[in-house]
Amino acid sequence: ELVLDRPGLDLLDAIAAKAEGSLDAAIFFGSRSSGVATNSASAYDLMLVCDRPVAFYRAMSRSGFLYRSPALLGLLDGFLPPTQIRLVHGTGLVKASVLSLAALERGTSAARRDQFVAGRLFQDVHVVWAKNPESARRVGNAIESARRVTLDWVAPDLPDRFDPPDYVRQLLRTSFR
Repeated sequence: ELVLDRPGLDLLDAIAAKAEGSLDAAIFFGSRSSGVATNSASAYDLMLVCDRPVAFYRAMSRSGFLYRSPALLGLLDGFLPPTQIRLVHGTGLVKASVLSLAALERGTSAARRDQFVAGRLFQDVHVVWAKNPESARRVGNAIESARRVTLDWVAPDLPDRFDPPDYVRQLLRTSFR
């Protein structure tokens, strides 16, 4: 069974082909990933991991997938990773969260500055593309870390005794709060 449908795979393949080697991995999440009702116009939510995000933005701009300034996005990326962009190819639309592998690992660790990255990756997500086994391993480790650090923000709200469903319900309550 495909995690990402054929139009999504074709879109991701086109992005990877035009990324000029700057894309390390793609993580699929969001409504299409979780099976929530969508339609053909719904965007694909991808977290795109790049060693050097500015090189990725430049490649996407040159390919016609990105209509924002790569220089401005590269500047913002240093302050507020991940950078949110839209990539358009034909009728396909990707809402992408772009960040470096280092920012991904920091954003899913105890040293994270906020819950943005960990809050997305503790959910049902899928690594749908990786440049090489090392990238896949590091991204997989970051996803596992995101799930472990959820205890940091949920622990104060948990009762003395709880089971997995209690934990997940409280995790969602705390996350949305």
